[in-house]
Amino acid sequence: MGQIAVLKSPKPLSKLQKVVAVLTVVAIGHVSALYVLAQMKPIQLKKIETTKPIQVKFVKIVEPPKPKPPKPEPPKPKEPPKPKEVKIVEKPLPPKKVEKVQQVKADIPQEKLVTDVPQPEVKVVTTPVVVVKEDVKEPVVPKVDTTTPRQVDANTVAWKRKPKPKLVESDLKCVSSNMIVIRMDVDVKGNIKARALQKSGCDKVDKEFVRAVQSAQLYPYLENGIAVPFYADQSFALK
Repeated sequence: MGQIAVLKSPKPLSKLQKVVAVLTVVAIGHVSALYVLAQMKPIQLKKIETTKPIQVKFVKIVEPPKPKPPKPEPPKPKEPPKPKEVKIVEKPLPPKKVEKVQQVKADIPQEKLVTDVPQPEVKVVTTPVVVVKEDVKEPVVPKVDTTTPRQVDANTVAWKRKPKPKLVESDLKCVSSNMIVIRMDVDVKGNIKARALQKSGCDKVDKEFVRAVQSAQLYPYLENGIAVPFYADQSFALK
C-alpha cells in the first residue's frame, strides 16, 4: 500500500480535523489488513490417521502332562528251602514170645429157662382236675344324683371363660351400692343361667352383669368323677 503523506500547512489543525485524520488512518489500515487476509490461501490441516484397535486374545496356558512314574518291578519269587536229607535206620525187632495154651474141657450144667411167669396188670387211674375260680369283685360305682343341684362356694369353681361386662365410668354414676351379687345356676356342661340376687340400684348395670355372666362358662363340677349341676353366688365389686 502507498504511504500517506501529510502536507504541513502553515495553519494549525483544529481538534476535529485531528480526530478525522486519525480515524481515516485507522480505517485505511483495517481495509488493507482485510485485503491481505483475503489474498492468503487457507491453511489445510493434515488428516489424523486413525490406528486400528489392538485385539487381545486370552490364551490358556496348558501345563505339559507329567510323566507317569515307572511301575514297580514285581518281587522276585523266593526259592523254596532245600529239604534236609534224613537217613532212616531200621532196627531189628525183638523176637516174640509164644505162650502155650492148654484147652480144658469143663461140664457146664444147662440152666432151665423159666418163661411161664405171670406178669402183673398195670391199671391207669385218672383223677379229675378241679379248676377253682377266684371271685373277682367288680368295683362298686357309687350312685350319684345328677338331677339335684348342689350349692357350691363360688371361690372353688373354675372359670373356663370369664365374664366381661361392657360398662364405662359414666354408667356407674346411677348405682347406689358398690356390690352386686349374681346367682349362677350351672348345668353338667358348665353352661350358666344368671340372675341378680343383690342389685346395684341401676337397672342398666344389673342387666349388663347378668348378660356377661350368662355368656361366660365354667368347668363342670365333679362328684366321684361324675359331673353334677350346681349353683353358686358370685359377687362383683363396682369401682
